[in-house]
Amino acid sequence: MGCRQRDFMFCEMCGTMLSFNSPVKVTCSVCSHQKLIKDIGPAEIRYTLTAEDIRRELGVSALEVFEEEKELKQIVSVVCVMYFHKLNSGL
Repeated sequence: MGCRQRDFMFCEMCGTMLSFNSPVKVTCSVCSHQKLIKDIGPAEIRYTLTAEDIRRELGVSALEVFEEEKELKQIVSVVCVMYFHKLNSGL
């Protein structure tokens, strides 16, 4: 995605990100410059979410997730009292 494809999101006068609050026009919150949405033309908007973005949005730290995964993956070694075989079992 080149820079020109993202230019429609920023004010032509001051460079501030435009506010798309109206279905008819976009407005700059700094200099109040307005532009009709029909003048912007068709634009495909894509974004990517990462696991970190989702954790941040939910208020979960990566350390908490790591600790939970660590607890789930623990393996306990148990010795069979009858035959003295070593058995591994998950908690």
